[in-house]
Amino acid sequence: MGAFSVLLNIFTLLVVGIVLYMGYNLYRTRPDMNSTPTEVFNQMLVDPAITTHAYFTGPALGPIGEFQDYDWERVEFSSVEE
Repeated sequence: MGAFSVLLNIFTLLVVGIVLYMGYNLYRTRPDMNSTPTEVFNQMLVDPAITTHAYFTGPALGPIGEFQDYDWERVEFSSVEE
C-alpha cells in the first residue's frame, strides 16, 4: 500500500507540473508581449482559434426553445421473460 501511495503522489506532482508548464508556455508565447496574464486568459476564452468552446462568450440567459411531450407509445422496452 505504501508503494501505491508513492506512485499516486508522483502522478499528482507530474500532472500539476504539466499544467504549470503549459500555463507558463502559453504566457511566454502570447501574441502581445505587453499583455498581462489576466488579459491572456480572457483572450483564450473568447478566441475560437485557441479554444473549441467558443460558446462561453454567448449569453448565459435566454430562451431555451419549445418542449413537446414524448411519445411513449412508440418506445419499445425490453422485457425479461421466463
